[in-house]
Amino acid sequence: QKQSGSHVQYRAFDKCSIDKFEVEGPCMQRGICYLYLKRVGTDDWRPGWAKVLSKHQNGVLVAASDMFY
Repeated sequence: QKQSGSHVQYRAFDKCSIDKFEVEGPCMQRGICYLYLKRVGTDDWRPGWAKVLSKHQNGVLVAASDMFY
């Protein structure tokens, strides 16, 4: 997902790959409790896991959540 203002562009997840998305905004100042992924298509594939990282002002990435399975 790539967010630019109120316009959000989506693309499909790919099997056997790592997909990275960057989201900015005031909602990101809080902890991440839920992660929703929408499945579109007829196959039963879904991501095995997801990890949420938060970028501090100095650019360092830290875990913002436990792993989502």
